[in-house]
Amino acid sequence: MNNSWGFLMHFIFITALALTYFVAFIIIKPFLLNRKRKYSTMILKVSYLIYLAVFFFSFYCFVFFGEIKLEEQIRDTFFILSLILLFLPNLGMMARRAVRRNRIFYNYFFSALNVLVIFFLIFIVRSTDWIN
Repeated sequence: MNNSWGFLMHFIFITALALTYFVAFIIIKPFLLNRKRKYSTMILKVSYLIYLAVFFFSFYCFVFFGEIKLEEQIRDTFFILSLILLFLPNLGMMARRAVRRNRIFYNYFFSALNVLVIFFLIFIVRSTDWIN
């Protein structure tokens, strides 16, 4: 891939990820807090936005710097676990309005899950040789 084509691909990919993050930021509304559950709501929203940034960074590193050997990765339990952990924070944010009882526990639980997934993604990126 020549240099200008590679730069264009990186630029388009980063722009798409930044636009997606911006839309998520608008939908989440991190500055709009619940009167009853200020702290748990704030922690959930901030941890989700940090998770999303780390996820996008690791996805960018995987696409542009990773060696894609899909037939080897699908059988790996580590890969299956990472796929499950990538969907859980998103499902937690989508289902939070449906939870009426124990909402504070729900917010703290998914905040802790977001933090665990953040550490897991950082571990994956650091354990590879994508970034020197």
